[in-house]
Amino acid sequence: MDIFRKKHKGAPDISSNLKDEKIWDLKYYESFQTGLITAIAYDPVFDVYACGFSNGEIHLYGAPAVHFAFSTKQGKPISHLQISSAASKLICISDHTMIVWTLDGVLQDQIAATMELPKETVFIVVSPMHEHAFIPFPDGTIHLYDLSRLCVSPTKTIPHLDVSQDVVMDLAQNRSLDLLVIATTNSIYLWRFSTHNVERLYTLPDKSAFQPVCLALHPHEDIFMSGLADGRLAIWNTAEQEPLWITTVSELVGSPTSHSSTQASLSPVFKLSWRRLDSGSRLTVLGGNIPDEPPIITLDFSSTPFDSLENLMASNYHRHILSPRPINDFIDNPLSENLLLLTSDSKLELLDLSQEGVGRGAQSDLPYYQMRPPVKMARLVNCHTEMPVSFMNAENQRSIASGGLARPHQVSGGPNVKLAKYETPRLLLTLSSDEVVRFDNVSPHLLLSESSLASRYPNPLLNASLQIRDPLEDPLTWTFVQDASNIESCLLEFVPKSLEVFVGFTSGEVIVWKWSDGSTSPPKPTPKETDGRLLDMSTTNQREGFAPKVLLNAKAGPIAAFATSEIGFFAAAYANNSVLIVDMRGPSVLYEHVSPLDDKVILLKFSICKGHAKLHQELHLAIVHESGATLLLPIINENHGWNVGKLLEIPARKCLPRPIRIFLVEILSGEDLVASPMRLQELLSSKNVKENPKSTFAGEFYRVTVSDTAIACHHGWSSQELGTFSTAGIVGAGLLQKNGSACLVTYNTKGTVVISALPGLQTITELRTPFVNGELESASTISHSMEFSVLTQHGIEVWSLDDTRRAAAPDITIPKLHETQSQTVGLISWLLGSGMSGADFDALVAGPNRPNKPVSKVAESNADAISSAKNALAERGEALDSLAAQTTELEKTAGGMAEQAEKLASRQTKRHRFGF
Repeated sequence: MDIFRKKHKGAPDISSNLKDEKIWDLKYYESFQTGLITAIAYDPVFDVYACGFSNGEIHLYGAPAVHFAFSTKQGKPISHLQISSAASKLICISDHTMIVWTLDGVLQDQIAATMELPKETVFIVVSPMHEHAFIPFPDGTIHLYDLSRLCVSPTKTIPHLDVSQDVVMDLAQNRSLDLLVIATTNSIYLWRFSTHNVERLYTLPDKSAFQPVCLALHPHEDIFMSGLADGRLAIWNTAEQEPLWITTVSELVGSPTSHSSTQASLSPVFKLSWRRLDSGSRLTVLGGNIPDEPPIITLDFSSTPFDSLENLMASNYHRHILSPRPINDFIDNPLSENLLLLTSDSKLELLDLSQEGVGRGAQSDLPYYQMRPPVKMARLVNCHTEMPVSFMNAENQRSIASGGLARPHQVSGGPNVKLAKYETPRLLLTLSSDEVVRFDNVSPHLLLSESSLASRYPNPLLNASLQIRDPLEDPLTWTFVQDASNIESCLLEFVPKSLEVFVGFTSGEVIVWKWSDGSTSPPKPTPKETDGRLLDMSTTNQREGFAPKVLLNAKAGPIAAFATSEIGFFAAAYANNSVLIVDMRGPSVLYEHVSPLDDKVILLKFSICKGHAKLHQELHLAIVHESGATLLLPIINENHGWNVGKLLEIPARKCLPRPIRIFLVEILSGEDLVASPMRLQELLSSKNVKENPKSTFAGEFYRVTVSDTAIACHHGWSSQELGTFSTAGIVGAGLLQKNGSACLVTYNTKGTVVISALPGLQTITELRTPFVNGELESASTISHSMEFSVLTQHGIEVWSLDDTRRAAAPDITIPKLHETQSQTVGLISWLLGSGMSGADFDALVAGPNRPNKPVSKVAESNADAISSAKNALAERGEALDSLAAQTTELEKTAGGMAEQAEKLASRQTKRHRFGF
């Protein structure tokens, strides 16, 4: 094979098939952590949540844990969100602009309409009964926007002349749709659309001024409640000018508060929400509390109607005790017993109202969405083997083949399912600020789903999540860990072959988790200490999931470098220049090494390669120092056990200082010579001593070293330098392989991706597309699939480097789970409306010259896509069956030929014996 390589200073060119710039194309796939949550919304008809983020993205979430992402394309924070199920639209406000997407048919990230808004406009109101949105303007007027026609309607709600310059604070539509309750900074009034006039102006008994902040209509009575800036609650009957009652939250729960103390200490009432119960109703109040009280409370009212003070007393209430951070917003889901809270630090909390006295938030495994705290570390890994079904959540999805993932084969007309290539999954591993390790399946593959709202990718693997602090809460580990209460993670590694997760801590400890299939193992009563540095944490485990296996505490200071392998070894270097090699078969400390060099160890790497040109291949641990000087420590299998051999030193003059990555690229295959099970098997077999005399470069490799400022390529460990390249700001590097060739990819902090040839390091192409979420912090690469993940300032992104379409995602549509016209149980206040219908209201406010609906270009339906894919799969299955039959026949034929060859060889041997 090497005779076809182009020589470079006596070394073959292994990047010849990758030097065409046309094969390189930087493609953005997905963002998995989109910054701070700035707005939330919910629609009970679609039963979907929407979350807006600080980077201008909006994610729709539906059951179970599926989502679709939209982008404003501006990168500005989302300040407000609404979902209109009547018009099938998603609406947001971002940077003083209203942006609209359509939710009708197949979801597409294509903006349907935009409208510039005054900077004072901070909210929009929609109704599930009609297709118009109410937009308050700073002059006190309210404009109506036709979401179906994507234009402003000619009708404009005009406040009463006496209050025309007040800022609109909130508004709520009556169940009849003809009436709209409007709250301004100094008044509340009732507007009637059919007469285009103010129906009623609401006042206080003493005619004094008041400052309403929010409104909420009762779900089945003609009353509404207003939250005031002074922390009080005012309750009106829509037919009466004066309120039924002016009270406080404390009075509603039977704890009277003096008027003077209320004025002095209560916070404003920021938001109100009514919910219909089987017997009575429930009110949720945000605000109206004194400083020492939780900011949110739910009150149940069992008596109706609200025409007397006795019925206005809450029969039950819960003050929900949360962490001390304030609450910015909440969503009361009428289809469940949940309250979704958005905190001031952009966290989501889920309150379960079905349990008595529940007041703590749930941060993971939420039923309708999958939100993540900020990510500290991320790894993109390729699983070179099939993963357990339970690990991959296979019961929740079906691929085009049972148990496999598929990458569509590319033809001129698009992906061809019949020629799909099956690949092992790619996983995104993240460690978040809440100290939880999460897995996502980010394999670009072709999925089939019968449901209309189906997950594309990524697919969160909820079964695989692990809480790294759980083992540290066991009192038996406290004596083994220096400070369990203040421990903080700083290292994350995953070995797919053995399904092991490694987490390192700033104080120097390392915990190893291993996946369990749920079978019962022989019980071990307590964690046992082996040699003072290892704690065996294996216990009986009767459920599937990750369980702690080993805790390493070398008591040598912080971790300076770490390395894992697929063959049962891992190594850690510490601040005192000691290096420990741990054999997981035990577990036991195989060897402890203290570097003789007065130089800091900054990098470790397991490999199976030649340590010297005249030596055979060996298993090595490379111990790399800050100066670049490298010590090769052989790990030898002797007498059915493992020992270490004599150190081999590579001087600093033959190395690159301050390396961050090292690749040992085999010349003949282009593979990185990592310590894999296959290479170990070859090493332990007798074939290892027999070199192929026909191959000039058998067993030889290029040593590619990457630092933050330079790249160097050497022939082997100690041979001559073949190429150098100076640069700046490198934060990650990877080895790419395609079409039998290999090349190097590097990433810098500004988002530039550089592809370099080997061994000369000539630049093949430089891709300058900036990353979506800001400046790059780290990157990890998958070699064969040409994919890489990056961790930026605000999130994780997955990209591809070639021009192949990687995924054929299914079409996603949103069904209307609850039809508003036939609803018999009130979801929210206006769903039980009678009189004016939604169509009548739209016709009234739009006028006689209402334009026609714009024609939308919708992609092929989900059902058609599934049907065509199934047909293609059936054809592929028939072809495979035919191929299997032919293979069986060939096996029989080959067996007969082998028998005939054996007889012929026997005859020839007999003839030679007799001299023929």
